[in-house]
Amino acid sequence: MSKLINCVNLLEAQSASIQGLRVEWCEREGNPIPSRDEDTDKPEAWCYMRLEHLEA
Repeated sequence: MSKLINCVNLLEAQSASIQGLRVEWCEREGNPIPSRDEDTDKPEAWCYMRLEHLEA
C-alpha cells in the first residue's frame, strides 16, 4: 500500500514531466484501496487517477 501511495504522489507531482504528453493536470479520484489478487491471493492495491493532457 505504501508503494502505491508513493507512486500516486509521484505521478501527481511530476506529471508535467512525462515525455510525449503535454499534461494539464493529474489527480487521484479516490483513496488507494487495498485488495487481494484472486488468482494468487497476494496483497495488492489500486487507485483511480485522472490525467488531463493536450493532444500532441
